[in-house]
Amino acid sequence: MSKKKKRPQPRKRSRSAGKNTKSRTTGRVQNARSPIEREGDRFGLPLPVEMRITPFGEGSFSDDASLPGLEWVDGYIYNHVAPHSPIRLIALAIRDFDGTLLGEMSLYPEGVPGNCQPGDYVIQVNPEFRRRGIGLLLLEIMDSNFPIDFTIQHYTAAGRALAAKYLSAKTQPTNEV
Repeated sequence: MSKKKKRPQPRKRSRSAGKNTKSRTTGRVQNARSPIEREGDRFGLPLPVEMRITPFGEGSFSDDASLPGLEWVDGYIYNHVAPHSPIRLIALAIRDFDGTLLGEMSLYPEGVPGNCQPGDYVIQVNPEFRRRGIGLLLLEIMDSNFPIDFTIQHYTAAGRALAAKYLSAKTQPTNEV
């Protein structure tokens, strides 16, 4: 009985055969978008921009308040941007039981000349209390009372993620009976 020698099979050529593969990177694609970024795209939210962020609590409309709960402001203010013409401000603040300011949201229905467009909003959450749903609560309360056009805003990356998360939750069907 003779043993036949197996004939070697030809190697399959890869698509990159003959190309310089040393410069290729392995692993995940660097430009992959996260699920929350894709949600922002789905809702047509503008891409994040670099902007100067005022430190939390600086220039707050509710500096002197210390009562816990929600605080609404709907009125006209004067500021350094337009010192001779009043600017309509609709604002909401949330305070903890000890009076600590947890977050605040300001909506400018008529805009601020040279600063923001009509309908722009600013939302800030105390850094010590982030990722606890305060921003979502502010958006939900404000949007239910004064509808927000999310497509005209200027977002930071975190702000765009928050808006996308809110809009995703808002469009999800509820299981209420």
